[in-house]
Amino acid sequence: MAIAHAEGVTTVTYVLDADAQIAAARANLWRYLRSRRAWIRMGIGLLLMLAIGAVLGVAIGEDPLWWMLVFAAEMVVLFPLIYGLLYLFLPRRIRRLVAQSAIWQRPVEASWSAAGMSARSPHGETELAWTDYHGWYAARSGFLLYFNDQQYQVVPASALAAGQAEALRAILEASGLRRL
Repeated sequence: MAIAHAEGVTTVTYVLDADAQIAAARANLWRYLRSRRAWIRMGIGLLLMLAIGAVLGVAIGEDPLWWMLVFAAEMVVLFPLIYGLLYLFLPRRIRRLVAQSAIWQRPVEASWSAAGMSARSPHGETELAWTDYHGWYAARSGFLLYFNDQQYQVVPASALAAGQAEALRAILEASGLRRL
């Protein structure tokens, strides 16, 4: 069903090349790492490691506090290491995925107003009201418009002319869509 735009529509055209995809994926990772959900998961992981250390210490007859500290220290080292490696290897993975898919190498025409957003490419068209999105996130690389916790649509900052980023941000804030 077509979106009924009551006022002027802003339109931009861009190609989601590998660099834009990498920037969006890194912005998505940073958003996740700063989220409450990530901190809760890391906290649960840390508590589990403390519990394992305590059980191990008691089972082998040594100081459980020492083993709890050893296992907690491992988690404090492992979490940044794992997420750091994920961040470093994102470009390689994204470049490979973009090269494998012709969809990402075609221009996209995105249009938006206070009613919602539409995106057109040679492969199809999507029109969604802002209420159909899960949330949005603004990064230096552009706007990530989330369909759910994992999938998002990108409007790269490089495609936006002067003032368009602020106008899109204002529309998103006024829409009531949740900022992630």
